[in-house]
Amino acid sequence: MHEMSIVEALLDAIQRESRAYPAATVRSARVRVGQLRLIVPETMQFCFAAATRDTPLAGCRLELEVVQSTTPDLRTRKGGYIEADPVTLKTSKRGVFAAGDIVTGAATVILAMGAGRTAAKAIDEYLRTGAW
Repeated sequence: MHEMSIVEALLDAIQRESRAYPAATVRSARVRVGQLRLIVPETMQFCFAAATRDTPLAGCRLELEVVQSTTPDLRTRKGGYIEADPVTLKTSKRGVFAAGDIVTGAATVILAMGAGRTAAKAIDEYLRTGAW
């Protein structure tokens, strides 16, 4: 559930910003997320409510806006997963590689780590040679 780590980072940012206005009350937080982030809005809302309970941010509303595409030329397939070459993990956008759950859907950590290693090798070659 990566939503909780996203919420924690969001709360850090809210608290950092609210220090500039100590008398202000934060009533809502508006966040835009890309469709490809595979965030479950209901889970994000639950995590936000749980993380703010019994804090100065208790009662703060989380407003999520899911953006359909932040990279129009990045090809995806059904379910919002990124299309990537199975060998090099190159995507349809030059210089962008994808690996792990965003390509395959939910899988094991071991498979995601292996795909990350494969992508790292391809990225290294791309950075050294510039060949796409």
